[in-house]
Amino acid sequence: MAEIATRWINDGTAMTTLSTKKTEAEIRHRLAYKIIGAPFIKEKAASSYVWIDLPSEWTAEIFINEAFENRVAVLGDGSFRVTPEALKPGIRLCLGAAPDRQRLETGLIKIAAMLKDGPGGSFGII
Repeated sequence: MAEIATRWINDGTAMTTLSTKKTEAEIRHRLAYKIIGAPFIKEKAASSYVWIDLPSEWTAEIFINEAFENRVAVLGDGSFRVTPEALKPGIRLCLGAAPDRQRLETGLIKIAAMLKDGPGGSFGII
């Protein structure tokens, strides 16, 4: 394994891979900000995830369940809390998990609609 890493460093593969991943993270983060945007996404720096503070009508558990029903996987604040109490319910979106930008965009549009419409909104069960 060390031999492969050394070869990649020496032949530039490691730097090319890093640059490609960084560019893709920036593109995906801009897409998330464009579709969901403020006030839900506060950070503008590119990263492989975004944190969304949920509006008061949502709990993380309800949001996770409704997202799952609509084929979008998110993690709630309980996965990242260091204390049992949450100051504000939230979810984490992993922008790198989608296999391509089209699938990411589809998921982001669903998340944006859920945030706009509230629990049981446009994706609610009839």
